[in-house]
Amino acid sequence: MPWRPAIAGATSLGAPVGIGLLHPLFGEVIGGAEGVVALTVIAVALFGSKVLSERAFRLLGYGNRPEPPASAKQQSTGF
Repeated sequence: MPWRPAIAGATSLGAPVGIGLLHPLFGEVIGGAEGVVALTVIAVALFGSKVLSERAFRLLGYGNRPEPPASAKQQSTGF
């Protein structure tokens, strides 16, 4: 559906703007935190190891493959 990214973008921008109307400094902090998270995900996708890069691209929505199944060790520890 082509409108889903637009709604996600509006929601992502709407939260800091709405908070910024109530308290400008807090809105800037929230907006900056969102920007740092977005830049971190993009940096990991571009410059991280192959495994981390694949996960970051899936997080960004550009990976068309599903998440691989967890190994037996990961399932037993919960991580």
